[in-house]
Amino acid sequence: MKSVLNLALSIWLCAGVIGAQTNSRAEDLRYKSRYKPARYEGIVPNPVSGYDVELLSARVFDASQKLDSLPETLKVGLATRAALAGKVDLVVRELENKSYYRLDKVSHDWSSGAFGWSSGDVLRGLGGLTMADLGVVAWFDPQQTSEARSPSRSDWIIPVMFYGQAEPRKVSGYLFALKLAAPAHVTCEIAQVLDAGKKLTLHQEEFRNRPGQLPLTFVWADAKAPAGDYRLIVSGSFANGKRIAPYVVNFKHEPNLFP
Repeated sequence: MKSVLNLALSIWLCAGVIGAQTNSRAEDLRYKSRYKPARYEGIVPNPVSGYDVELLSARVFDASQKLDSLPETLKVGLATRAALAGKVDLVVRELENKSYYRLDKVSHDWSSGAFGWSSGDVLRGLGGLTMADLGVVAWFDPQQTSEARSPSRSDWIIPVMFYGQAEPRKVSGYLFALKLAAPAHVTCEIAQVLDAGKKLTLHQEEFRNRPGQLPLTFVWADAKAPAGDYRLIVSGSFANGKRIAPYVVNFKHEPNLFP
């Protein structure tokens, strides 16, 4: 009888230790304020979005860049000097929500260079994620207002460089990743903003029968286009016939920053 009681006690103690370890790991991965560097990072509850189109990533495109790994340190640099005259709101999250990873509310002096953080704090604990699974958007407020950014139909962004050890060297354009709320047929357009509110379409691509809630990738490979203000414009309709209100993202292009 005593041996049976000892066995039961051992099982109970072991279960308690495993449970404590599990709870501790869950707490480590929870979305919360972190330091060195200062940011919020972790797993968020299943997010609910009411937007027809969401921008998941906006970065410079380097065909030779390898993103199928997860380096010890991840870095985000800004691909335009315009950001130094405004407020930058960096958001990093999964392109496909599996773990519901998110990093935001970053406190960083962008004039000092790229922002970097350790993949060991959260990302390595999620199992199997690589840089290719992550989307990065640097939302930009030219007016530096104190109000938190809220998604709208006409946002400003700063395209970013996303890398581990070395910055991208063979940059040829921009890569945008978008998410549609439901199956749809959409057109993505890059337009140069001209005087008097006019625009000049430089690149356009049509995407038919795209599934909802999965990333759609759109590449503009023309880094030598003239410097100035540009727009990414997404329009179309859902499979049920409902029209998608045009989604507009503004950004500044500086070709002299590209190799």
